[in-house]
This record gives sequence, C-alpha cells and structure tokens, in this order.
Amino acid sequence: MKRSYILSFAAVIIALIIISCIAMPFIFIGKPEPLFSMKNKDTISHQVMVEISDPKNNSIFKEVYVMDPDSEISQSKSAWLMLQLYFPPGNSKDITIQVTVDNDLTEKIQTGLQLWSMFDITLFDEHEESDISLGVIAV
Repeated sequence: MKRSYILSFAAVIIALIIISCIAMPFIFIGKPEPLFSMKNKDTISHQVMVEISDPKNNSIFKEVYVMDPDSEISQSKSAWLMLQLYFPPGNSKDITIQVTVDNDLTEKIQTGLQLWSMFDITLFDEHEESDISLGVIAV
C-alpha cells in the first residue's frame, strides 16, 4: 500500500514538471504572435493575396483580402502550425511568404518562423522606399 502512494506521488510530481515545462514559455513570454498583421496606409482599397509555403513549395496558407484605406487585419497561426513550432521548444520552420497587391506588385521573403515571431505587412507607407513593406517581428 505504501508503495502505491509513493508511485502515485512520483507520477504527480513528474506530471507537474512536464506541465510546467510546457507552460513556462507562455507564462514568461506571453501568448504566441499571430501569423501576420497587415496594414493598408493608402487612400484607396487594394486586393491583397498572401501566400505562405514551406521549402518544398507546399502551401501552408493562402488567402485573398480586400484592404480598405487605413485598415488593419491580423491572421492567427493555425493550431497545427503552432504545434509544429512549439515542439521541440524554440523550433523554427523555414517558410516563404509572398504578398501580391492588385495582381501587380509582389514582395517575397524567405525566413524562419517561430512561435513568437510574425510577419508585418505594410502597404503604401509614405515613409518606406517600396510600395510593400514586408518584415519579421520577433519577441
């Protein structure tokens, strides 16, 4: 009887250690960043296609948005992508993001995506050299 209490206590301690190791980054860093945020700083609406693919050119995300003037959107990471980025902790996934505006202007970068990083897309900012500003923000 005493042995079963010891085994139960050890199992609870091990479970608490595992749970705390999984939860610790969320406690100190916070919730994961979205996949991307996009801002249209132009005075007219634009159709924007965002495509994200892996190194083998398999599509991870593809969506078309109509961005009104001075609008902003944010797209969350899928649960499956967050799981891939979380295990093992600190994992990075090589991906390519391509942004096409009005079926004409295209910007593309290849980078590593992590759970606490996101893409920042800005359209037609008067302070930028190009019409599409595409960057990565990491916590």
